[in-house]
Amino acid sequence: MGFIVISASAQQEAGKSSYLTYQRIEVGYLFGGQMYNNTFTYNPGVNFQGAYGFKLSKRVYSGLGLGFHSLENERFIPLFAEVIGKTNKKDNSPVIRMQMGYAHAWYNGYDDIAGFDFKGGAYFSAGYGLQLQVNAMYYATFFLSYVHQFGQIEFESYSESSYQQQLNYDMLSLTLSLTRKESSKHVEN
Repeated sequence: MGFIVISASAQQEAGKSSYLTYQRIEVGYLFGGQMYNNTFTYNPGVNFQGAYGFKLSKRVYSGLGLGFHSLENERFIPLFAEVIGKTNKKDNSPVIRMQMGYAHAWYNGYDDIAGFDFKGGAYFSAGYGLQLQVNAMYYATFFLSYVHQFGQIEFESYSESSYQQQLNYDMLSLTLSLTRKESSKHVEN
């Protein structure tokens, strides 16, 4: 009776380690607006984002990103950290995404008020999507996300008193994201 033993092993070169990265670009439409004194003002817009990150496990990714949100008169540039989780290990999979950061902002509308200053604030987004494999290198993901953006305005009244007003933007975002599949990077130790 004979036994055949086949041994296979994978080794990295001494002194090198590797990690997997991803790159993502996204375009979408923002439905929503501003809540103020129990009044909702509809304020739609568009958004663009890009992110670069690392694959932490078979189903979890984490990265940093930069975006541009253009509402009717307000513009925001959020800088954020994101975590993306796939609900299964398949290439075509539902995904959950969380983003948190801070957004710089400016106002493009009528601001002929003494001392008027529009500022950004904290940024938060939570979304659910469906990731579909496009080809061997790319995924397309359709996301539906809740987005909350804080802002602030400062202005002076006719009596030269200064005022500050906190702003809250609550929006739903429908986006299409194109993600380059993980690519391996090698680092010298």
